[in-house]
Amino acid sequence: MRVKFIFTLILSFIFTSWAHAETIYFKNGRVLKGKVESKDTLYTTVQEGQYPKKYYNFDIDHIEADKDPNAVYTQDLEKITDKAELIKMLLDVNGTRATMENNFQAILAQAPEDKREKLKGMLQVDKIVDLVIPVYEKHFTEEDLRKLVEFYRSPTGTKFLAVTPTILQETVDVTIKYFKEKDAELK
Repeated sequence: MRVKFIFTLILSFIFTSWAHAETIYFKNGRVLKGKVESKDTLYTTVQEGQYPKKYYNFDIDHIEADKDPNAVYTQDLEKITDKAELIKMLLDVNGTRATMENNFQAILAQAPEDKREKLKGMLQVDKIVDLVIPVYEKHFTEEDLRKLVEFYRSPTGTKFLAVTPTILQETVDVTIKYFKEKDAELK
């Protein structure tokens, strides 16, 4: 049952691309992904979804900046001739690899101490990337992959990645509001 839960959790996060943000690690083991807006001697303010939230600095263990996916591959896109390498590049520039790494770290941080080593063996990003390469190969041509990488490297693609979490949250908010209003009308 626990393995099924972990597997479901992993799959729900694997293909989610997040905007460039920071990962905040709390002393109690909690892990939070958000954009650090400000930091003073007492608080760190983090943008989570639509609203900023303040956290006491003494509760925070450390903060790690996410990798810039555009910096992962500096080689010229046109020089890559291996389709698998293009897929790996896509997973880097669209944030999928970084999201997996962050989510796996969060799972490990929250796992019971006696289960962490076993989970580390299961939660290996490179192995999972190797497993999904054939899926991408089946659905995308080499040209598709090149255009996708170019898109995510472009200002528009970067903006898309940055605003997608906010758009998703706002979409959920307006949808919930809509259904609450419709539910009230039915009563």
